[in-house]
Amino acid sequence: MTKPEPERFLVLDSLRGIAACIIALVHFHMGVNNHVSTVEFFSNARLFVDFFFVLSGFVIFANYETRLKEGFGFWRFMLLRFGRLYPLHLFVLIGFIGFEVLQIIVPSLGGMAVHKPFSQEGESIQYVLATLTLTQSLGFFDTSIVGFNGPSWSISAEFYAYAFFALLLIGFKKHSKLVLSLVFIVFGILIYSPGVFSNAYGFIRCIYGFSAGALLWYFFDKYKEKISSEKIVPAFWLIMEIGAVVAVILFLSLYSGHLKHLYAPILFMAAILIFTFEKSYISMILKHKAFVLLGVLSYSIYMTHAFIAGKAASLARYIGNNSSLDIISINENGESLLGTTIWQGDLITLGYLAIVIAVSYGTYNIIEQPGRQYFRKLAKKKADDSNRKISNRRISGHV
Repeated sequence: MTKPEPERFLVLDSLRGIAACIIALVHFHMGVNNHVSTVEFFSNARLFVDFFFVLSGFVIFANYETRLKEGFGFWRFMLLRFGRLYPLHLFVLIGFIGFEVLQIIVPSLGGMAVHKPFSQEGESIQYVLATLTLTQSLGFFDTSIVGFNGPSWSISAEFYAYAFFALLLIGFKKHSKLVLSLVFIVFGILIYSPGVFSNAYGFIRCIYGFSAGALLWYFFDKYKEKISSEKIVPAFWLIMEIGAVVAVILFLSLYSGHLKHLYAPILFMAAILIFTFEKSYISMILKHKAFVLLGVLSYSIYMTHAFIAGKAASLARYIGNNSSLDIISINENGESLLGTTIWQGDLITLGYLAIVIAVSYGTYNIIEQPGRQYFRKLAKKKADDSNRKISNRRISGHV
């Protein structure tokens, strides 16, 4: 029996890459005199993490829902997901810790740092161990603590979400849709009152978004033939794609209420559904190899940008304060900013983003992709060994 090809949605991959770049910009704008810090859209752009959760739920269910129900194996699945996330996560964490150690060994580097090595609350041994075990978003720690590589909180939440939904599919094969709907409702209620569950908020937020994406997959799989009918004119899809983009921009620009984490995944569900069909000109543009490459690099961009943002800003500020290069300005609050003008700050920001993409290209090829291939082989070997044992038992029983 031929194995089904994995579902691949190029446009959604491209959107993931764009979202990763936007988050990278958001985490660089503090302390920089640029337009990112003045545009309201970027104030809420961290909500694109919820887009990642919804998209992950959609893609995971598209590729593994049937396989997990038919005996793919929980541990085999988790080994693949571990290989997808952990090698790069560990590499970047080592980079953060290594730089702190380097400051101790070479004290002159302290001039480029904002604080002393290992002096922040999230840099304790306890929190480092939590980051190593991907448990920092499971309710054991205050989620306001950033720690090394702050964006990794979502990787922590997503890894255990994989386990949660894999067990759901294996345990409730025939009733998975009903159970999934209940999960979506229950975790939506928890999102509605985040203050009560503040310590576990990261995981709750992930489960809510992930279940939204999974339900979207069920809807898409059932109605895709009807919705993608040739009877629907191309102009309709163009209007829908433009409408989806405008709706997301307006929501992130205008709404900042405490229920944004409740509403954002629903909005992202609609946007993902529209772009899944890849029917209009915007989708054609997003299929360009430049955007597809951003999609391929999206995880590396997301995982490496915080390190680069912190070190690049510190280095630039150090150079500005200790040379004749005029790149530092002082705002009305007496704070130093990179960029004597907002346009110079924009150029510095674009340079930073270019560095992030270039470094991510390297980490993808040197760390991320080899790590995935290694764990794929490991998972395949585990499956082969398991099948061999089952086959031997059958032969022994027959004899």
